[in-house]
Amino acid sequence: MARGRRNLYLRHGSALAAAMKFPRENDSDHRQGNLLVLKRFNAGTGEKGVLYLQYTESISSFVALFDLDSLCNRYRIVVEPSSWGYQDDAFLLLIHPGLDVVILAQDELDFEYVRSLNGHLHPLRIGAGDWIDPYVFSAQAEHKEFDFVMVASWSPVKRHSIFFSALAEAGLADAPIALIGYPWEGRNQSHIEDLARSYGLTNVAFHECIPREEVARIIRRSRAGVMLTRREGANRGVYECLFSGVPVVISRENRGFNKSHITAETGILASDNELPSALCRIRDEAHTFKPREWALLNTGYRNAWRILNEKLRGLAIDNREPYTKNIALIKSAPFAVYDVYVEQVELTPEYEILKSFIRDSV
Repeated sequence: MARGRRNLYLRHGSALAAAMKFPRENDSDHRQGNLLVLKRFNAGTGEKGVLYLQYTESISSFVALFDLDSLCNRYRIVVEPSSWGYQDDAFLLLIHPGLDVVILAQDELDFEYVRSLNGHLHPLRIGAGDWIDPYVFSAQAEHKEFDFVMVASWSPVKRHSIFFSALAEAGLADAPIALIGYPWEGRNQSHIEDLARSYGLTNVAFHECIPREEVARIIRRSRAGVMLTRREGANRGVYECLFSGVPVVISRENRGFNKSHITAETGILASDNELPSALCRIRDEAHTFKPREWALLNTGYRNAWRILNEKLRGLAIDNREPYTKNIALIKSAPFAVYDVYVEQVELTPEYEILKSFIRDSV
């Protein structure tokens, strides 16, 4: 198992493996792998570097690929999990003597679970959705073409059927709806089209696998966003709505999203039986919410960067280590990328050094 995880990346060469990156045709310099260098190790002062690991499923590959005994003397690790529910063996693999690991944990139960493990695992109450760029998802004045927008894969766990049922019950079967999605688990757009027809919906615009710029445009032209998943992490689509000045309806039963972010300014929490009335209310009162104003103060990639940087500074100070250089600024696009190209260039040599920490065998 460990050998397979290691070879998943090494088969493409050590240069890509050091960034845990898979090759693509006509690739862009901007695209990063699943492992980003946020800060270089300073051999002169001993100031530790910082590595940023994306996705829960990357953890076991990271542990199989790199020599943690050597890494822990040079780096701290930040992990951005890909979902909720951290009672997963993968997180236990990160418990290693001398290795400080910051784990992003928006969900309160996940946060408390990581904290209960003690050791060198440090939870931080931010997540993937907090790295949204407010300049890409902006509140430009737009004609409201859609009453509701849902950004979600076509997977059954996204609960399109609950949304459609609530629309029909609320007398909103002819309301203009935008669904932005992509195939998942064998379901494609045609499955959702059939489902919408079965509930009598007559005014649904489907958008499959469209560019982010088009996603942003459609969100801006919507009155309200909807997320009804019961088990989902820090959903990027929610924060894209907030920065676009679009309030949201979120399932009250959701586990994984930080529901304290749903306030009188940002939207409505609704159980399934409350959903019809919540949809009517947010459609009629969308103009009274202030989601972008709230988001600019409380989330977004610059706020997330500040919170993470201060956490890392605190860990260094607690260990009587220097912290004279901040981490690089990253953002969601929709996966983590460097915000400033100059920083990307400055950090690139560190990936060459990381190659020396790849295990010879497992």
